[in-house]
Amino acid sequence: VYNPLGAGDGFMSGFLRGWVPGESWERCCELANGAGALVVSRHGCAPAMPDWRELNHYIEHGSPTPKLRNDATLNRLHRIAGRKRVWDKVCALAFDHRAQFEEIAHVPGRTNEDIPQFKSLIGKAARKAINGDDSGGVIIDGTYGADAMADMTDGAWWIARPVEKPGSLPLEFETGNEIGQHMRTWPQAQIAKVLVTYHPDDPEALRTRQEDKLKDLYDACVASDRDLLVEVILPLNRPMDSETMARSIQNIYDYGIFPDWWKLQPPEDDATWSTI
Repeated sequence: VYNPLGAGDGFMSGFLRGWVPGESWERCCELANGAGALVVSRHGCAPAMPDWRELNHYIEHGSPTPKLRNDATLNRLHRIAGRKRVWDKVCALAFDHRAQFEEIAHVPGRTNEDIPQFKSLIGKAARKAINGDDSGGVIIDGTYGADAMADMTDGAWWIARPVEKPGSLPLEFETGNEIGQHMRTWPQAQIAKVLVTYHPDDPEALRTRQEDKLKDLYDACVASDRDLLVEVILPLNRPMDSETMARSIQNIYDYGIFPDWWKLQPPEDDATWSTI
């Protein structure tokens, strides 16, 4: 027991979840005890309540630890259940590029100061193109796209924002190692997006370094209740087949990193889609 606040509420909610549809007394009490246990294992009352999927998982599989607040699977299910909005479809325009725009701006009569204005025009075009559809989204940076991002942060748009230092290999964050502190300044709805060059057969030191950085970002997103988008780029100079991308994704999951979103290179064949 971590915090008894909400013990009775959790117990009664679980009991009623069984009793209302006519479950047996034994089943009602099982649900009641399961819900109560989850609530008292966490800090808080109403925010600690499990949803149906989480409660069933706990009853069916138990937990490797009596300190349920330390159970990674239950915490992940609880985090998923608490999402403020579920996006069934996202039609997103990505214009978070920085180095590419800087290169374009290095022509006579243009400077980097022109980039924000251009990105604002792109944002206005995206708003016009989506025409009120509730699936509209953008991937946009805070370096040159801050004005455009502010215009679109009205609750209607899916917004992902990059954190990686452009072109970094091994992965580095644009704002240094204090990534969690940096993200505290963002609006809550903005999604942390990271591009990582990753191959499952990379040398162990490089692969571990990449995974460690991703885990730092994932932990920061969990701590701040923020979605994470991971974009995986396979290096062109490495051999790959229909299983390479799927193995990369599996490695990231196995490292304890569970992104809310993936951005993947479009596979060229059905076999690659199938393994993914």
